[in-house]
Amino acid sequence: MEIKQEIRQALKKAVEAKVKIHIGVVRDEDGVPLPFPILSPELKEENIIFELPRTFPAYEKIKKFPEVSLSFVDMESIWKWDNPTGLQVKGIAKEEGGKFKLEIFEIYDVLPRAGVDLNIPIYRKKLMWMETRFMKKFNFERNFKPVPQNVVQEVNSVREKVHSKGFPAVVLTINPSNGVPNVSPRWIVELSEKSWVYGDSTRHKTQINAESPSPVSIAIYDFSTETGVLGIGWVSTSESPELKKKIEEFWKTRGFNAQAIRVNEFHPEEIYRLSRIGMTKIYELRKRNEWLKLS
Repeated sequence: MEIKQEIRQALKKAVEAKVKIHIGVVRDEDGVPLPFPILSPELKEENIIFELPRTFPAYEKIKKFPEVSLSFVDMESIWKWDNPTGLQVKGIAKEEGGKFKLEIFEIYDVLPRAGVDLNIPIYRKKLMWMETRFMKKFNFERNFKPVPQNVVQEVNSVREKVHSKGFPAVVLTINPSNGVPNVSPRWIVELSEKSWVYGDSTRHKTQINAESPSPVSIAIYDFSTETGVLGIGWVSTSESPELKKKIEEFWKTRGFNAQAIRVNEFHPEEIYRLSRIGMTKIYELRKRNEWLKLS
């Protein structure tokens, strides 16, 4: 099935955007989603060619688990709301000549708008395209021990800087039934020693995966300096009317007038500094096998 011309044009626009979110996600051996920067992307026929530093953990993971999702968002079109363009591409990535070549199997819109179902692909090559078998039932040993204040301050400083430039964070999840990763832009409205708070205005794959449940990773990344932070952990739901109101008021400052149907509290077990070439752990609450359980 060929990609329709209007979808191809939108994807080309997002891939070639100068002010952008270009971030990919792959799973690791535990089923935890790992982000990576998409460098020098090109749309060629039904494929996307991109580069990735060998020093990034995702480089070797893609070789083992080639099911990859790539997010391309033209941020200038979002800020101006002029033909706003943001797409997520899912497919199989293979290393070729020092680069990766992703064969496109699915394309999704990532921008919540009236009449757009973000769970339905706007392009699908075939239904079953995954190469590696994956089916896990995750459980979490929940622990609400606070994150040290110095770590909170560092992460919050990155959050404030990134959001002040008009860039959201990205929330990464895994579909536990097939291992396909998912990436969605989200605003972190509050960040404390207890949790990172973000909201959902529609039901979509990120929410469905997190509820399944799935391990969750959140990357807060400054694409202008190519630095940021990454949290890996799990999500709980809050019924707090104060947090719901805070999310909706924050959205309004971004020109997004909607109701929050779900308030999410992300609880990091691991926190990393991100750079263009890799990630460095700065905090660990518990070893992964102490909080991430399989049944």
